Amino acid sequence: MDNFSVVIYQDSRVEEWNSFIQKAANATFLFDRNFMEYHCDRFDDYSLMIYKESELLAVFPAHRIDDQVFSHSGLTYGGLCLGRHSDVLKHQRCLEAALQFFRSQGITKLSVKVLPEIYSVELVNQFKYIAFQLGGVLKGSEMNMSIDYRNYSISKSKLKHLRKYRDYEIKIVESDGLEPFWQSVLVPLLAERYQTKPVHSLVEILKLQARFPEKIKQFSVYSDEELVGGITVFEFDEGVKSQYGAATTLGKEQRALDHLFVYLIKKYEDAGMRFFDMGVVTDSTELGYNRGLLQQKKELGCTTYLQDIIEFEL
Repeated sequence: MDNFSVVIYQDSRVEEWNSFIQKAANATFLFDRNFMEYHCDRFDDYSLMIYKESELLAVFPAHRIDDQVFSHSGLTYGGLCLGRHSDVLKHQRCLEAALQFFRSQGITKLSVKVLPEIYSVELVNQFKYIAFQLGGVLKGSEMNMSIDYRNYSISKSKLKHLRKYRDYEIKIVESDGLEPFWQSVLVPLLAERYQTKPVHSLVEILKLQARFPEKIKQFSVYSDEELVGGITVFEFDEGVKSQYGAATTLGKEQRALDHLFVYLIKKYEDAGMRFFDMGVVTDSTELGYNRGLLQQKKELGCTTYLQDIIEFEL
């Protein structure tokens, strides 16, 4: 393709990559190499950098398994990250260049987990349109629940219900460390109820928080000085995501997470954020989603946004 060149990311380009991510139109700190590489031992990185002449136009976080590429199984989302003020044609040319490069390297399939629409409605929909024009196929969607601060309301019944718990000595604090919540609440709950573990181990999340102290924060709920629940949040430029949330048995009885969510919703609205991402509610049940979780998040003011998975047979 005229004047376009594609290279596989190498450590020698880390400063150029990270500088681009900080200014990109549709990227978060999850694409910073200091975040991506916390699990570099588990993924064979195959990220791309796309240039026109000497100008870096886009980057593509990805990893490779045999002759297939994924963007990105180790992150909440992936996709093509573009510079600001990128028009549709530039978007299309960058994706064409990436697909052509993958074919030249013997890649037979590309799978892209697209950003939820709330993060960048225009660029997400633009990417999906271009992807379908270039042969991409929709392979699945997840229900992402997010608050758009321009138009939301918390259920009156939810707020009325919470007022019944005012007699409890509930205290919400921003914690200095993640260890108490991780060890006393999150890990035991996931092990007991779901026979699973957090995506990030305690060692990994502590390493990431040390690298991004202004982005990864912990808010905890105490009842009479006892830790009964908490939420770990990831802060972005325009929004925030509740990455982990859990409560003890006592915390559930006292609606600790509802109290904390209402507090955080107000906090980040006052901070001028545009959205609050509360994650997906899809699961492996027959319905395909968790009804209770869906209802809880709707009562907190969330709207459903799709997070699509698009595949290319190359």
